[in-house]
Amino acid sequence: MLHDRTADRIADAVGSVAHVAATIVPFNLETAQRRRSRPHAHRTDGGRRKPARTAGVDKELARRATGTIPIRDVTWRTRVRVAGRIRSLRVQTAKGTANLECEITDDTGVLLLVFQGRPKIPGIEPGARLIVEGMVGSWQRRLAILNPDYELISE
Repeated sequence: MLHDRTADRIADAVGSVAHVAATIVPFNLETAQRRRSRPHAHRTDGGRRKPARTAGVDKELARRATGTIPIRDVTWRTRVRVAGRIRSLRVQTAKGTANLECEITDDTGVLLLVFQGRPKIPGIEPGARLIVEGMVGSWQRRLAILNPDYELISE
């Protein structure tokens, strides 16, 4: 459902229903429309993405983390792919729903990941290495990715 400036009211109404979690996913419609209207636009950087950052990250994670950006470069309402280690975990319960909140860190910063409606996820524990991808929004006034796609990287 697309809406304009009503996300909090919709989330409050839906969140009051038992066993239901509302997810607010920021979406920049203007950027999507601009991409569709200029499908053959020439990129000034030759069409290349930034290379994966490898300083301070172990070799296996760096090998798998192609196309990632440093956490310090994460901005609100953008789709990102980052790699790092889980620094901390906590389970927050609100309105009868448990949310797993964890912080992923690299040597440039920290980003909050929120798995809504999930109190525990196998493999997601402090020290675990992972690559996450998703739309950056806000959660309790912090930059966060809600329900990200993730890949656990073994030691």
